[in-house]
Amino acid sequence: MAKLARVCLSLRARFSTQVRPLAAVPGQGPVPVVTCKRQQFNLYQHDLPASPERIKFGELPLASDGWRHRRSNGDYFIIHPVQRAYEAYGLSNLTFPELGISEPLVENLKQQHVLSPTHFQVEGIRAMLDGSHLLLAAETGCGKTYTYLVPVVEQILRRRLHERQRDFNTPLMLIITPGRELAQQIGAVAARLTDGTGIKTRIVLGGRTKQQMLNPSFEDIDILVASFGAISKLITSGIYRMELNGHGLPCVNLNGDMILKLRLGQFEKFQQAEVNVLSTTDVASRGLNTIRAAHVINFDFPLYTADYIHRVGRIGRIGSRNDCLATNLISSQAEIGAVQRLEHAARTTNVLRNVDANVKGIIRRRMQKLSGMPNEGDILTVGNQKG
Repeated sequence: MAKLARVCLSLRARFSTQVRPLAAVPGQGPVPVVTCKRQQFNLYQHDLPASPERIKFGELPLASDGWRHRRSNGDYFIIHPVQRAYEAYGLSNLTFPELGISEPLVENLKQQHVLSPTHFQVEGIRAMLDGSHLLLAAETGCGKTYTYLVPVVEQILRRRLHERQRDFNTPLMLIITPGRELAQQIGAVAARLTDGTGIKTRIVLGGRTKQQMLNPSFEDIDILVASFGAISKLITSGIYRMELNGHGLPCVNLNGDMILKLRLGQFEKFQQAEVNVLSTTDVASRGLNTIRAAHVINFDFPLYTADYIHRVGRIGRIGSRNDCLATNLISSQAEIGAVQRLEHAARTTNVLRNVDANVKGIIRRRMQKLSGMPNEGDILTVGNQKG
């Protein structure tokens, strides 16, 4: 672990002296896109292919091609940041009131420093207020949570003006998440958004389900946020690895074997800057929203592109620092094949192909196999799902 820390600090120092935005600077030489330990594999802006989409995987020389040889130990390449204006991230000229959002929600959004919607949010909010069935697919960190929360909460406020008494435990909005931390996070966002509106939000997580079954509560609920494992048995804590603490790096650990209360407490320590290092399994790679992360170190490189995108997405949030880094340690044959796809995409400045999390494509293919289901034109999709 001490050696790992030294390697990461060395890479950060090297990166900070070499990196420049991908924009021509007169008199400062070529602009780097990929720089390598073996300089013959360096790639600069003026060397970029004119039609990258036509270049098939395997046709470009890669620095990682030789990583299967035992002498490749210590080799590396650095992908430099590319400044691009993604329309989904850009702020729209429209305001939330112009989209039909009421003043209480607009004020609560301002309290969270959300002053204007992005282009993606404008499309999504409009479609949801129109009553369309939606599949929201976009890059991680671009504001999808507010895209569906804001219009649905607005509809709940409108409905409550004319609604009669509802039965207990009959929520108007149900949000189901794959993980409990994500449910806790979305529930907190919903609570802040609805502050002072009278809308009641409840979060249901695993870990206390037996007690809830024996002593059920009956209450008014407008928004219910729940995890898939809300009815699972209590999980037990495992043996936590504490090597980083032993090397003088204050660290908290997060893994799926911990009980929920402990996991939330550990993550909160990182959020509140009590510690600056979070050692975690994939339990934290999807959905958890933090802008404190500045450096993602993949000690075990993910074999699936979708998993890699979700991991490095922790430093790609709206509001994240501009100098964030992702360091990947490659140590197996399977990992080399995965990193070569990443290097190929960087050298062609193209999208990553065949990403497993292409939700839009998966849904479309499944629908085509089912008879009597609506075709693609019957589902309104918002945003771009980049392969």
